[in-house]
Amino acid sequence: MRKPIKFISLLVGSLTLVSGLAQSAPATPEHRRYGAWNSSVIGSGGYLQHAVFAPSNPARIYLSSDVGGLFRSDDSGRTWRMLHGALPADAGNYSVRGVLVDPKNADRVTVAFDTGVWRSDDAGKTWRRLLPALFAGNGDHRSDGRVLVFSPRDTNTLHAAPLGTGVHTSTDGGKTWRVSGPTGLYPTDLYIDNRDPRRLWLSARPAKHWVGPQHKSFGGGLFLSEDGGANWQQIAAQGMREIHQDPNDPSVLIAITPGPERVVRSTDLGRTWSKFDTGLAPASKDVRKDGDYGALATGPDFTLLGGNGASIYRLDRGATAWTKIAWNKADVHEGNWWGGLSKHGYPHFGSALGWLAIDPSNPRHWLLTDWYALYRSPDAGKSWHLSIDGIEMTVAHVITQDPAHPNHVHLGVADIGYMRSTDGGATFQPNNQTITNNIKHIAACLGRPQRLYAVGPQTWHWHANQVFMSDDGGTTWARSPMTGLPNMKDARCNTIAVHPRKPDEVWLVIDGPISSQRGGTWKSTDGGNSWAWVGEGLPEGARLFRTDIWVAGPEIAVSADDSAVAGSDDTGRLFSFDPAASRWTEIPALSHTGGINAVVADAATPGRFYVARKEGGLWRSDDGGKAWTQVSTHTAWTVAVDALNPRRVALNGYDGIYLSLDAAKTWKRLDEGLPYRHPRNVIAFAGNRLVVGTGGNGAFWREVAR
Repeated sequence: MRKPIKFISLLVGSLTLVSGLAQSAPATPEHRRYGAWNSSVIGSGGYLQHAVFAPSNPARIYLSSDVGGLFRSDDSGRTWRMLHGALPADAGNYSVRGVLVDPKNADRVTVAFDTGVWRSDDAGKTWRRLLPALFAGNGDHRSDGRVLVFSPRDTNTLHAAPLGTGVHTSTDGGKTWRVSGPTGLYPTDLYIDNRDPRRLWLSARPAKHWVGPQHKSFGGGLFLSEDGGANWQQIAAQGMREIHQDPNDPSVLIAITPGPERVVRSTDLGRTWSKFDTGLAPASKDVRKDGDYGALATGPDFTLLGGNGASIYRLDRGATAWTKIAWNKADVHEGNWWGGLSKHGYPHFGSALGWLAIDPSNPRHWLLTDWYALYRSPDAGKSWHLSIDGIEMTVAHVITQDPAHPNHVHLGVADIGYMRSTDGGATFQPNNQTITNNIKHIAACLGRPQRLYAVGPQTWHWHANQVFMSDDGGTTWARSPMTGLPNMKDARCNTIAVHPRKPDEVWLVIDGPISSQRGGTWKSTDGGNSWAWVGEGLPEGARLFRTDIWVAGPEIAVSADDSAVAGSDDTGRLFSFDPAASRWTEIPALSHTGGINAVVADAATPGRFYVARKEGGLWRSDDGGKAWTQVSTHTAWTVAVDALNPRRVALNGYDGIYLSLDAAKTWKRLDEGLPYRHPRNVIAFAGNRLVVGTGGNGAFWREVAR
């Protein structure tokens, strides 16, 4: 499951038994506290990448991810803490492509984030950037080998291979850099010879990556340098996924290739390669079955090969064939995790295995990462233990207040779908039995709080084209028959809104050209079963509403006085609906003058709407959308109004999260302890708490003033 560039697959599960914490634990453990913010217990894991032991302190492990940033464990992987909160709030700082740990200093870590190479000398408390560069921590080949290495003899000598710009080398610990080698490449592995640190191999594989306003194509190949990276020669047309030296004979290279050979070896410095797959299973493209391999690791006198379905092979001294390490389902300990091996009819354990790590102080202690989680083995692969307490990587589309239960909050997330918290955001439990994944938006009715509406895909996918209804607060869901709507196979509906006092009146926006046969606003008066087009006054033939499911917030809101407001993030146009005339009117003062990322109604105050206009700040209307006043100059991407106390309003943007206790007259900035700080974060009130759903670290909550 991959969504390069934007936001990536993140399957979720409960850590109730995994972490040993009760769901209603009275206090948040230290590793989940970040200033006033508390990391919600979801157990989401995520697409984890490189796990790196600190040689001078094996209990210290650093772990990278594609959209969830950097993590640290100080107890051999049992608990984890997010480290990226000390970096600038840039989306690129939540995608990691490489990690190096100083062999003599466990607190010194050098990391290739998508914004460049950064170093911390205090285990992630503070950072300084050594090299501005573009990496691809969330790109097509993010689970391949290394793109950041240092010399085994001198850690002040660093080599980095970002996208397209050649190999960057520093001999003074990152103070200065020189650039050499081929450009226009998509690096997948940079390997330095253990015997001669002047010899390096650079692998690259063709791929596209989003650079600026467009996708850019990058090339591949295998290259060799024998003078410390000063000069390079191409030695093969195809680059490898990962290269290692045989620890028993360093003149032999072992590599994983993207071609049909799968695993190959070379005895002439990589100039020629031969198949080396004796003992391996037949080739398979099924991510849950043995036959495709994605990770190599080197122990003191053995090599490990890891592949799909948690297939682990070992190559010992003198062996000419790989030997598979057997494990049984009973040996995989996952507690009550949502994605457990015995659940859903298919295993998550080891699916698309991407990395293996061997503890330098204990060669029987191994780690593996995959699409969903991190596992550790204390006994050389015979048993495995899920180890993701503190690793939260759920991508939230929406978070919605429950107006009847102060401790309940509803969460729509990528890949899993719908989740609910009954303890004010402290823990979330998934419910995907009667609703699909990628739930984009959830609407709750103040007049009948048990009534919920949601939009997501008809079947598993990264889009929204189906309406769901619940009459029991999200415990069970039913599908709308979608009667009266256009063919939704190719249409998309990213926002649904319910009338605060009429639980059977629900509104929907659909993408595409505005017409009664396709795009615009649609209305149901029978609880979402049948629909009618209500788009008079919208610009006929124009495209207003969002097709893509990612990032943009709600595009329509309905008030208790029957008025409505709709906004287009794609075009920056804003419209108000006059219920008496049953017609939309464009609001000239706020159209075409800035982005519109969220349209929200104050459910308890008829005629009151808020519009988050990104860099244009937060605006409010008290007359059904006719007149507007700017109520905050802070950047505003998302906004939440407390349905039970409309004087409490919160907004989120590049400036951080702000809280108002007087209906947006004055604002107070909340503390910056939140590790995942991005304007796309979504927010909601839950009793006396504010809950934040992030774009890569699950959810957080904190107490707020009444």
